[in-house]
Amino acid sequence: GGLLVALFTGIYKILTSYGARLDEIGKQFGAIGLGSEDIKFGMLAANQEATKLGQGMSEVGSIVKGLNDNWGVGLNRSIELSNSVMDTAMAVGISNDEAGNLVGMFSTLFDLSEEQSSTMTKQVALLAKQNDVAPASVLKEIAESSEFIAKYAGDNLENITKAAIQAKKMGVSLKATESFASGLLNYQSSLTAEM
Repeated sequence: GGLLVALFTGIYKILTSYGARLDEIGKQFGAIGLGSEDIKFGMLAANQEATKLGQGMSEVGSIVKGLNDNWGVGLNRSIELSNSVMDTAMAVGISNDEAGNLVGMFSTLFDLSEEQSSTMTKQVALLAKQNDVAPASVLKEIAESSEFIAKYAGDNLENITKAAIQAKKMGVSLKATESFASGLLNYQSSLTAEM
């Protein structure tokens, strides 16, 4: 009798857990997400991997939506990348959203693959550490400066990385350096106009 009760209890827990994960997919992607086998099974597989990192379906969904909404990464590709983004975030001490922004930014603005973007994020963290600057602080600065980077970087990620590290060493943000540079340009323009 006790074995049968334990068996049914186990089956019940599995079914309710599966139902809760499907509910989360429904919240993230609506009925279309639940109706799409690619999305549903991709998200379930990503969730299974996320639990190994101590995270879950809501974190996977947030990364997927961020990559797709903010950077135009395809939905299925975003699902595939979600665990890599989580792993990168945990490795360098930043949030999943910040890691997703970095992967999206590096792949979009610098034409890197998403895998190269993840590797680049880790390399930036190492470079910051070598320069005695908190890696997470530099990465957060870069993640929050996508407009600045799009405006000034061209295709030179190395210079942006160095600029972010130097800005942090001076205790300022990339945005502050933009304001400072703009002020210098305005001063130079006014001097040129007077001559």
